[in-house]
Amino acid sequence: MSIDEIAIIASLITGFATLTVAAFLAFQLRLQHIDSKTDLELQIQDRWDSAVRLAMDSDGTDILTRGRKDLEELTDDVERAKFHWICASAMNSIMLKYSYGTRSGFDRERHIKEFIARSPGIRSIYREGRLRATFRSDHQKVLDEIVKSIDDEVGKDGVLNIPSEYPYK
Repeated sequence: MSIDEIAIIASLITGFATLTVAAFLAFQLRLQHIDSKTDLELQIQDRWDSAVRLAMDSDGTDILTRGRKDLEELTDDVERAKFHWICASAMNSIMLKYSYGTRSGFDRERHIKEFIARSPGIRSIYREGRLRATFRSDHQKVLDEIVKSIDDEVGKDGVLNIPSEYPYK
């Protein structure tokens, strides 16, 4: 075997090794990107959870209960503001589950629809735009479709009761 043949074989081996290392590094970067995105969304979730805890410290449960039925039951701007933040926090949590639904194995849209279907007040502030603006555009599209489908089925002030899928009745 001549020196030129040995050089060609060495070049091929070096090229293959370089390609293998590049593929491995690309795979590692992809995993790192997924981890960093997940970490970011979990940090955002912590912030939303903090907002919910803050709203729930005093009369938040009562405000949420009344506001879900009808926005007109909220007595002043303070209650409306608390209701807005409680709803934004809850729905952002649900939308995070939506984002990772395929990885975690649950029905991505059912939880959203169940929460919104029983809440004409939430649909109302969503349609007004204040609540809608708290979501990124891809989540807005999903929520727009769900809110519209519920409104079309039961009207803007109606309540849609989604039957349980529990198999042992």
